[in-house]
Amino acid sequence: LLCTYGGVAFLTGALICMTGNCVRAMVNNVTQPAARGTAFALFNLSDDLGRGLGPLAVALLVEGFGGRRRPAFCVATLGWLLCGALNTAAACTLERDLTRVARKADRAQALADKGLAAGKAGGRWGVRGEEGERRS
Repeated sequence: LLCTYGGVAFLTGALICMTGNCVRAMVNNVTQPAARGTAFALFNLSDDLGRGLGPLAVALLVEGFGGRRRPAFCVATLGWLLCGALNTAAACTLERDLTRVARKADRAQALADKGLAAGKAGGRWGVRGEEGERRS
């Protein structure tokens, strides 16, 4: 069944729905809270580029196969092999990434508890005190 076009289409359709949710959860869990907006913006940008350029790529494949849609769609689904490999690689490093993020969060909390994080809260420019002097 899997060697037929219908089998490939079924398997792809069954697996395609999991990728977005899994990647969103991974991005959320392995990104520092201050950088999550940027991380999700990049994720959504790449997702939207795929939605926009995917139909163009399939149309070019259909044209390349002389108007035959079936082999073009089978070739197009091979892109999911690359996605699967990248998801597998991400899953292999997930535990280490989660530990690293937790360690950074613990260090930031310890600095905040000691009152040392105030100078870094303003980023590159520092934070100004009540009188307007710069603290770094």
